[in-house]
Amino acid sequence: MQMRKLRNSFLWMIVVLFFSSCGMFRRAQEKRIEELGRGLDKNQGTFVMKNDSSVVPYDGLKIKSPLFGKTKFILDGGTEILAREIRSYQTDLAYYTWTGECGWTPRINLAPISKYQGTKQVQEYQAGNNGQSGRWRTRTVLVNYIQKESGPLQSYTPKNLYNMVSDYAPSVELLDEYFKKKKQLSGIGWINTGAFVAGAILTGTFKNDANGEPIIGAKNYIGMGLMGGSIVYGFVNRKKKRTNNVNVELAYDEYNSGFGKKRRR
Repeated sequence: MQMRKLRNSFLWMIVVLFFSSCGMFRRAQEKRIEELGRGLDKNQGTFVMKNDSSVVPYDGLKIKSPLFGKTKFILDGGTEILAREIRSYQTDLAYYTWTGECGWTPRINLAPISKYQGTKQVQEYQAGNNGQSGRWRTRTVLVNYIQKESGPLQSYTPKNLYNMVSDYAPSVELLDEYFKKKKQLSGIGWINTGAFVAGAILTGTFKNDANGEPIIGAKNYIGMGLMGGSIVYGFVNRKKKRTNNVNVELAYDEYNSGFGKKRRR
């Protein structure tokens, strides 16, 4: 009887976890579709833009990528265009542009400074445990780009964003605050690392009594205090860095909502 109850509870737990994961996946899909929708040029239909800036509208599109040969875009009516001749294209769902790092990368926000988000795979070495050899693993990471009006795509970094918003004071102020705090946190981080190393040395240094037994003294307790304090502050410092990173997004949003509105008047 007890085994049956335990089995039923286990089955219910699996069902709940399954539907919870399905709900999370659905919400992630809905969020992605919403992002892609924000990147669409609503004033345009479906089109292909070539490297010479000429625009070719289409109703139907197939991308042919043979194992051997060149990738082609086949438009309705049989028109073929080599992929290397295309700068960007728009479907009913998303606008894509070519980046060498991530391939065809969708735009997730169309604005005075637009944002693109692609993915790439990176290899990481994972050390082994208990004398076992390590292994390489492949991980997919997100890569963000920004583009001011029709300018070139650049990696989404605070420095690149600063150059793009330099003509709008509110965004510049937010980024100045970001760089100022980043410098402060970096200096504190080095001090914290030094405190941890000093604490480890003090904690591991003992004097022996007449019987050769180690004596735990004040400096050992001080060392343990330094190590514990540096570990705790390490988490605090990491949280402060995440909070400071918000200033970069605020500067981006401020430029598009503030300066962008002024430009559109």
